[in-house]
Amino acid sequence: MYVIEIGGILLQKYLLGGRMKKNKNEVKSPLRHELLDLKRQGVGLYLNGKNYRTERISRIVAESNDYMRDYILEGGEIKAIDFRKLSDEDRRR
Repeated sequence: MYVIEIGGILLQKYLLGGRMKKNKNEVKSPLRHELLDLKRQGVGLYLNGKNYRTERISRIVAESNDYMRDYILEGGEIKAIDFRKLSDEDRRR
């Protein structure tokens, strides 16, 4: 794991493949863990402009490589992250 800071928000990147176990009854993906940390820091999380539960966003994004992060800044700080589905035009760039 490594940590970077953007506008006072700590973003944790996990260099682990697969999944991490929180306990024997719950399995967490690295993305879900990261999104839960961001949510605790007050960062809004959206999927294609709509507010969804963190678990749903992490599951949908993890199942597909068709999403990119759109960071929404306010005063130099990250206020929200919108996971946007890539269009065919975006993929050609």
